[in-house]
Amino acid sequence: MSSYWPPGKHPKRGLLISLVVLVGFGSLAFYLSSQAGQDATKPQPAPVVAAPVITQSSPSTPSRAAVAVPRKPLLPTDRLRPQLADALPPGDLFAQESRDEVWAAATDAEIAKRLSQLRGGTIAVLCHQTVCRIELAGTTHDLSLAMPDLQKALVGFAESMTLTAPETRADGTLKMRAYLTFVR
Repeated sequence: MSSYWPPGKHPKRGLLISLVVLVGFGSLAFYLSSQAGQDATKPQPAPVVAAPVITQSSPSTPSRAAVAVPRKPLLPTDRLRPQLADALPPGDLFAQESRDEVWAAATDAEIAKRLSQLRGGTIAVLCHQTVCRIELAGTTHDLSLAMPDLQKALVGFAESMTLTAPETRADGTLKMRAYLTFVR
């Protein structure tokens, strides 16, 4: 039985050769791209710089020695960060401070003026040297009305404001304290 196609001219043979060449180039391209990606992700060792070193035995002929790259310098802001572990809670700081009559009287009056529109509860204000204590008392409803007013009236006035958890008093009402800390 004779073949219709002349020898070496079968159409499937050309397709097969094209397919083998295409797969070969694709494999080569994949291999090269994966090798390039691996080189980029490998951690590079720290560069070692050779610096001249003069030894005592021969002061006129310097030799080369390996010197490691120095560590990152300590920035001035790193040294100035406050140590919060040593700081006292505002309530303890308030208890330790004595009253500065001139500053405290003016600050008491300013806080009372800012809180004059408080919608719920009663307030008592007492300032010492750098910390003021505001005591709020009232029902749960009173304090829920007073808290937004307190925050709105005092935002930006002091360096910080710390609120305590409510305490239940003998008559069933609640008492909270707010400590305002000032930088003078």
